[in-house]
Amino acid sequence: MASARLQEFEPVKLDTEQAKALREQFLATANHRGWRLIAGAIMPNHVHLLVAATDEAAPEGIMRDLKAYSARRLNALAGTKRKWWTRRGSRRYLSDQRAVVSAAAYVQRQQHPLLVWAEGDRSDPPA
Repeated sequence: MASARLQEFEPVKLDTEQAKALREQFLATANHRGWRLIAGAIMPNHVHLLVAATDEAAPEGIMRDLKAYSARRLNALAGTKRKWWTRRGSRRYLSDQRAVVSAAAYVQRQQHPLLVWAEGDRSDPPA
């Protein structure tokens, strides 16, 4: 019974259409807020994003906005209202360019992504 309490909602299994919509929304949100999306990878059950922002942008606020706007987009696409994201997520500051390059490489090497991209790459992957 304890394990049932840990699972608040149905697990998410994203598809390619949802992944494309997510990328568009992440890019739009980042652009609106003045952030840079350096790299991203969307897997069926989780997302990795590398975001560059000013010192005034708190990591918690960045994650909150990206999750909120992307959930609205997914709900509109699915014609439903559900919880898409957990409360958790990594919010690490990267101290130098070497750390950023390393993190971008990690994001781009994800296994079995639905969609992977790097800054400046707006093309869709082959289906």
